[in-house]
Amino acid sequence: MVQLQWDDKMELALLTAMVEAVRTGLRAESGFKKDAWKTAVTSVTNVLQIPREITIDQCKSKMTWFKSKYKEWCILYTQSGWNFDDETQLFVAEDAARQAHIK
Repeated sequence: MVQLQWDDKMELALLTAMVEAVRTGLRAESGFKKDAWKTAVTSVTNVLQIPREITIDQCKSKMTWFKSKYKEWCILYTQSGWNFDDETQLFVAEDAARQAHIK
């Protein structure tokens, strides 16, 4: 199977569907219910430029990726010497803070 290349519209459709799933009670303590994932697949499929099959596993994998990036963001956000630049939407760090993080 060829790896799915996500674009901004697909990511937004997925995240919007998952936020709506939380709002409508389709998320339990253990995670999202199957209906939430089915809705997410439909939402992502609806924004595709070229029709193709999207699976629940692909959506779950992308959400896992988002969670990992969010965890990284939280770590950097709380570190001394790191700041978030609202204009560029990037983290900037003093040299010492960057070097400490790399170690």
